[in-house]
Amino acid sequence: SFTTRHQLSPAEFWAHHYPALKCLDFSNGKVDYTPTKVDAIRELALVTNATSLNLDGCHIGVAVVDAIVGTPLGDRLESFGEHNWGNGGLFTPEAILAATRGFPRLVDLTIPDSSPLRKTDYLALGRAANNLKSLAIWARNATDDCVAAVCLRARLRKLVLQELPFVSRGLVDGILAGETAKTLEQVEIDCANGIDYGTEDEPRREDPLRAADVLRLVSGCPNLKHFKWWLPRDHTDDAELWAGTLHQINELLVGRGGTEIYFETV
Repeated sequence: SFTTRHQLSPAEFWAHHYPALKCLDFSNGKVDYTPTKVDAIRELALVTNATSLNLDGCHIGVAVVDAIVGTPLGDRLESFGEHNWGNGGLFTPEAILAATRGFPRLVDLTIPDSSPLRKTDYLALGRAANNLKSLAIWARNATDDCVAAVCLRARLRKLVLQELPFVSRGLVDGILAGETAKTLEQVEIDCANGIDYGTEDEPRREDPLRAADVLRLVSGCPNLKHFKWWLPRDHTDDAELWAGTLHQINELLVGRGGTEIYFETV
């Protein structure tokens, strides 16, 4: 029916009529939308000249990814994930792995905040990520072990950790133990130091990330040149931002041709 069609996303309904589109919208404007018209998506992927996807707020299963893999669209895609944090996006582990394995030019992956990945999924992702250069983990259930698992084999240049209440200073050991430590050039940590909330549901950790831990990470990653760190305003004391430690961090970063550590309270 007309009404049913207009509940679909542009990618499922009318985008195939406009092959010159550069970005394909898989959302119908509602949070938690799940695209299901895989035949239409496959048809679109065969005729479009687009180079990117808008997946914000979408629930993406493996069937959608499989419809794109092996098409001209799939062979062009360099990024996969949400553009904006906090939209409630959810990609299944199978969808993420299928995209990583099936999109040959994929270099930039963002894992949305509601995605239910486990340590074993991150381990599989690291093994499959032959070309991946940038990874943003927004999935709120991610732990130190999850970060360590993906860094074990992936040769990332950029790592972003966004709003992860269950990580701690232990993530440093995980990164340093993997292949990522050899290639990492840029790190961004936004309220992902285990001291973000301190609520009844998410109590403050006893082992939050500190400046000394950042120094250890920068020292152990020989190519790391840029480090950005957003801290909860009420918890800067826990980060132990001592001048001497920050000076040592900046000496290493600037000495490699990078920039001084950027940190901001939010």
